[in-house]
Amino acid sequence: MSRELVRKAVEFDSPERVPFLYWIDSRTFQKYGEALTDFLKDFPEDICQLHITAPKDWQPAPDGSDEWGCKRRAATGGLGSRIEKHPLERWEALSDYVFPDPYAPGRFDKAAEQMKASPGRYFLGTVGNTLFERMHFLHGFENTLEDLYLNRDRIEELADRILEFDIGLIHGWAKLGVDGIFFMDDFGLQNQLVMPPKLFREIFKPRYRQLIELCHKLGLHTFLHSCGNVYEIIPDLIEIGLDVLQGLQPHAMDIEQVGRRFRGQICFMGGLDAQRTLPFGTPEEVRQMVRKCIQHLGTSKGGYIGSPSTEILPDTPLENIKAVIRSWWEFGYPER
Repeated sequence: MSRELVRKAVEFDSPERVPFLYWIDSRTFQKYGEALTDFLKDFPEDICQLHITAPKDWQPAPDGSDEWGCKRRAATGGLGSRIEKHPLERWEALSDYVFPDPYAPGRFDKAAEQMKASPGRYFLGTVGNTLFERMHFLHGFENTLEDLYLNRDRIEELADRILEFDIGLIHGWAKLGVDGIFFMDDFGLQNQLVMPPKLFREIFKPRYRQLIELCHKLGLHTFLHSCGNVYEIIPDLIEIGLDVLQGLQPHAMDIEQVGRRFRGQICFMGGLDAQRTLPFGTPEEVRQMVRKCIQHLGTSKGGYIGSPSTEILPDTPLENIKAVIRSWWEFGYPER
């Protein structure tokens, strides 16, 4: 069963094979259609990632803003987006701002339907834009970075209000019966952290500790996706009990170095190069990349879950997608 396979990988309990999550962008499915979906029928993924939805009574804003009051604009070329409206750009707005209700009716209805349709999978409930990302979505990226220094009290107040929402979601996911929680916060740039490690440790680390301890109390594994170079804070994430670190972009961090220092102390997920090798490499280069990730990040007892470092985008050739998934299925954990 996929659920037990993932549990064993996370807990270093000798799974029979490497479990995996496709993490394929919806536009990639649109591009390849049945050629991709028919192939995937023979290689069912082990993890079913679930997302919340807006409450039943929520009405879209006329200007297209989301439930938080943030408005997105598509990036050039149609891949990705950026926030162009920040409802808490000025701190004066915080006193009257109404945060979304994590317990609102309808929030988990779609996820419940997906779970019924996917028996045997490992269910991963997402708490997206967990802390830092939600903060700069609301307050603005540059404003947030500046106020980590200049307005610490306000930043801490905002962080705690967001934390309350995240805690509510965790309780909702636990009630639904998921197996793990997937946090998402990009703390890394291509070559370093977004902020000095000291600020991460003062502001975000204690709040992530709260989230992780709550999840463990409720019997849930914890996953964190963080893009970029987060090497400096991996010891902190291990210290506060994170079970799985997802991302591991190979052009931002040295996969071999990460494995030498941290393999066996935390389960890794990802490491596949979605920037260059997946879109521009050959199928054989893709296969060797998968083998490298398993060998350097996994152990003989598990500790590695297959996934790309970021979502597989439409510029990835279909044959390379097939090569990745066949390789996850084929290659075993390293023997040591």
